[in-house]
Amino acid sequence: MAEAIVRRVDHLVVRVHSPEPMFKLLTQQLLLPTAWPLTTNPFYTSGGIHLGNLNLEIMQVGQQARPARPYGIAFELEPYDMSLPELRARNIPHTPPMPFFIVDEQGWQITAWNNVYLGGLMGDSRAAKLFFSFSQHAPKETWEQSTFPKPFNRRFGLPFVFDTVYRNGMVFAVEYNRAWRTLNIKEELAHTGLDVQRVYEITIGVQEYERAYDCWKALLEPLPEISKGIWELPDGMHLRLAKRPANGIRRMIWQVSSLNRAAQFLHKREMLGKERSGMISIAPEKIMGLDIRLVQ
Repeated sequence: MAEAIVRRVDHLVVRVHSPEPMFKLLTQQLLLPTAWPLTTNPFYTSGGIHLGNLNLEIMQVGQQARPARPYGIAFELEPYDMSLPELRARNIPHTPPMPFFIVDEQGWQITAWNNVYLGGLMGDSRAAKLFFSFSQHAPKETWEQSTFPKPFNRRFGLPFVFDTVYRNGMVFAVEYNRAWRTLNIKEELAHTGLDVQRVYEITIGVQEYERAYDCWKALLEPLPEISKGIWELPDGMHLRLAKRPANGIRRMIWQVSSLNRAAQFLHKREMLGKERSGMISIAPEKIMGLDIRLVQ
């Protein structure tokens, strides 16, 4: 049996037109804890919310017409020297690691993290196929400078990747500089407001179900598959694949310490959505159209 290469979901990405309103809504109205503050980089602005077993990144990059949409899943894999050959063996399209550089307070440029972009999981555009081919054949120096604030990258760097290559949403892996992460990402629960304990489930919609299913199964093997298209990750989080008219992340289910207290909290703020047996939702119109449901 093949060994697992996926350790967990490190973070989810919500792509927004403007980051400040969503970040304030989550931290000041829903009282969710900040993992890292809103920070502007050459090509994007990002802020993080801690949800127990993963972080939620609020991100503005490129052209995003809708106020907000669930956009990306970032996996923590086994170390790249082990997991990248395994991705090749499993026929999962992927890029080489793309480093992201940060200039620290002393003026030193350090590699904060490396992303590896994955394909085949939420439908690939023609641009995606060209992107993967380019990434494998481009000179290493050219690829590793893709996040530099150079004129070429303003057109064909991160904005191009988000707007053209991954129009429907992005699945990627992230490997951090551990020292940088420890200093810059705070992961502590705040037992106030909704009192979110963890993300229980993510639903991913795909148009071509069988093709996407084969790719997801290859990526997640040998993690337990509860039923077809529903996997349980090592931290207990569930990933659900569903056939939908459009590709993309559809829904998040958050687990809270008390569903009754969460319902009262949302009701006082006029943010309580539909109530079902054992589940409530945050009113989508109050949270820029996101589908977020709560269970205990």
